[in-house]
Parts: sequence; structure tokens; C-alpha cells
Amino acid sequence: MRKLILLFMLSCGVLSMQAQRSLRKQVEEGIEESIRLTQEREWREAFATCRALDCAIGKGNPDLHYLVAKERFRMYSRINKPNDARSQMEKMEDYARQSGKSDVIEDMLIAKGAYCAKIGNASLAQKCYREVFNRRAKGKDDAGIDKCFQSMVAE
Repeated sequence: MRKLILLFMLSCGVLSMQAQRSLRKQVEEGIEESIRLTQEREWREAFATCRALDCAIGKGNPDLHYLVAKERFRMYSRINKPNDARSQMEKMEDYARQSGKSDVIEDMLIAKGAYCAKIGNASLAQKCYREVFNRRAKGKDDAGIDKCFQSMVAE
């Protein structure tokens, strides 16, 4: 009986992982579709695609919601709607921090830094880049810190 229960739990875990991968793939394909739609200037359809992706994701999965918010941010920036872009940037930050994933947080900080530099807020841009640097340099010796600095300058 224990083996049966253990086998059942294991198969549920495998199915859950496959569903998660499938959802990520669906979100990535949806974002690609949104990008294609904006290139064709079909803005309503692109925003509808993002709404559908948010519904498909449902609750949880902040890293997937982050990807959708980033796409919306890109679209609002492109059509020159700074208030909406700023709102999406705030959502991106919330989702990135909720995810707790270092790569997602770094991606958000770099996007936020670039956006702040674009709108002329150099001090906030510098703060974002400094946080990225501190994350990358954490626990490294002087040579490692110098290498982190050089790679960030190259980026």
C-alpha cells in the first residue's frame, strides 16, 4: 500500500513539473506572438494576448507574471505611455521580488535602470546598477569583483 501511495505521489509530482514547463512554454510563445502583433501594429490584439496569458497563469507563478508585465512594459514604452509604463515597471519589480529568483531580479533591475536612464533619472538608474553589481560581486575576492565590474561595463 505504501509503495502505491509513493508511486502515486511521484507521478503527481512529475505531472506537475510537466504542466509547469508547458505553461512556461505557452507564456513564452504568447509573448512572441505579442511581439509579432506589435510589429504589425495590432496593439489591441497584443494587449489581449497579454490578458489571456495572465488568465492562463492564474495565481502564483510570479516569474511568469513578470514576463507578461515586462512585455506590457515594452509595449507601453513603445507607444509612449509613460504612466502606464511606470505602472508596469512597478508590477515587474513586485513579481521579480516575489519570485525570489536571482536572474529574474537582475533582469528587472537592468530593465529598470535602463528605463530610469532613458527618462533622465540618473540617480535611480545608478542605484539599480549598483544593486546588480552588489549581487554579482557578493562573496567574491578582489579579482572576482574586478571581473564583475569589467563584465558590467562591457554590457
